[in-house]
Amino acid sequence: MKFIKLHSKNTSIVYKNSLCSSAGAIVYIFLIVSILLPLLLISFMTQYAGFDEEHRVVFEQPKMKFKFQYIFMTEATFEGDENEKLIACSTFPYLNKFEEPELCTKIKFWSEDYDYDGNMDKAYFNLHILLKNGTSIKLHKFSLVLFFDGIFKKRCFLSPPAVLIVEHVFDRNLNDNVIIKGDIGLVQKNEFHCPILGDKTQSYFRNEIIAMNATKIEEFSTESIRKSIRLNEGYIELLIKEIYNRKNLEDNYASIQVELDIGLLPVRYISSFWEHIGIFWLYFASFFGLSFYITNRIKDFIFSKHWVNSWEIIPWKKLY
Repeated sequence: MKFIKLHSKNTSIVYKNSLCSSAGAIVYIFLIVSILLPLLLISFMTQYAGFDEEHRVVFEQPKMKFKFQYIFMTEATFEGDENEKLIACSTFPYLNKFEEPELCTKIKFWSEDYDYDGNMDKAYFNLHILLKNGTSIKLHKFSLVLFFDGIFKKRCFLSPPAVLIVEHVFDRNLNDNVIIKGDIGLVQKNEFHCPILGDKTQSYFRNEIIAMNATKIEEFSTESIRKSIRLNEGYIELLIKEIYNRKNLEDNYASIQVELDIGLLPVRYISSFWEHIGIFWLYFASFFGLSFYITNRIKDFIFSKHWVNSWEIIPWKKLY
């Protein structure tokens, strides 16, 4: 029967001496070097390692939910009257006084979830506007404000205000079908803060941009709304990519449609003490394993060449 190699074991050669000997000093020095070398490497690579950064960037798709609150305001002229008049359609009671009867005949909102994860990936808002109701109406510049809830949950529960603003001008020669396509974007003045062990601080947001019982027309202007949302540490806004003005097939109607893509957003968070420790330990353990291996190989070479005094014990020589 032919025998083959099934297993092998390295022979261990031991070198002995007292702790206060020169050989002991060499071992201490290499042990200290194997610890200090990773620390030095990490200190030089700080800007690349990132454990000392004050914030972390996490990519997350917010869970968007339409609050069914909107403001549509436009400047219009009526047949036989060249003076512009402010008219509005809104879910806010105060603006009902500026509403033209049967102006906003149909409002529709729907969304799509492509990956079936419970988060809307695309949302649509459509506003149908009646241009003739006994008297012809010509619409000019308009503003549309949509109110959403935007929720981040990857690190902790955060709900910055999500207010999407559109300002555009109707083409005076057409019964416009205005199509606005855009993405959502996150604006952050400061990093968000999540509660951690020993620190319960959490970022706070003012989500009521306009009170439902507001009674001043200035509070509904886009300038006032932008000023209110900018008081927050962060907020979600509409980043318009494309706007199309197309001829409406129905002569008596105009329409506004907003198509909103909802993707991943870079969210900045304040780094916690434990995150710094975790990242530091990750890099230290990686470098320490390498430095410990290198210093051990150097010690093997020094002791095998007998550059330091030590008692060499070779296992197989015990048999003789």
